[in-house]
Amino acid sequence: MGYILATGDGAPVDLVRARAFYEVAAAHGTDWAQRDLGDMLELGEGGPVDLTRARYYFGLAAGQGNAMAGQDIADLIWANPTVFPDRVEALAWCFWAEATGGGDFTGACLPQIPGYSDDEVAAARSRAATL
Repeated sequence: MGYILATGDGAPVDLVRARAFYEVAAAHGTDWAQRDLGDMLELGEGGPVDLTRARYYFGLAAGQGNAMAGQDIADLIWANPTVFPDRVEALAWCFWAEATGGGDFTGACLPQIPGYSDDEVAAARSRAATL
């Protein structure tokens, strides 16, 4: 129901209600709902922006193997360096998403790598293996 209300696919868009439905599904452990709720929290859809909670829900979904959520963590960190200053963590999640996503995220990290030192890239690869 959250998806229907968020996208308007079958009902009028109602982001407040969509967010409420995603909260329920996320609390019940549905990885895609956790990921979508994280997205709504990051963008302030249906309520205020809450980057810390967005990171939390992306993490829950990634913990269940949701590669898109892992890429979302990387993007969230890169977009908000004052809130999430660990650049190596961002690249690690990107590498994890590439490895986990079944080809969906192949090459996603390449544009970011030139901004990192060789030691940071090695540290991110090592950290990605433990995520």
